Amino acid sequence: MNQLLKPQTEIQTESGMACRVEAFLGGGGQGEVYRGVISEKPVAIKWYFPEQATNAQRTALIDLIQRGAPNDKFLRPISLVSNPDILGFGYVMPLREKWQERKAVPEK
Repeated sequence: MNQLLKPQTEIQTESGMACRVEAFLGGGGQGEVYRGVISEKPVAIKWYFPEQATNAQRTALIDLIQRGAPNDKFLRPISLVSNPDILGFGYVMPLREKWQERKAVPEK
């Protein structure tokens, strides 16, 4: 994986809240997932690869954020996140409990 975000990187929510990257959790075809914190609360951060960070993807995420989760069993995006020094964008969502204490994936 590319590890687009490094531990301790600060990104911002759309409302201007600071979000700190803690650890790389994994990746796939669209982007990478990290454990992070906002106001000392754990969150999952999905950061899209630049080629996947399209206006259509941003619009779809905004729609999901505005609709909210239908109940607490769904983990939906809470806010878009970005950093002016890093290509692309991502979103934050609640972090599943089993991932809250998981160690970072070792770099290869």
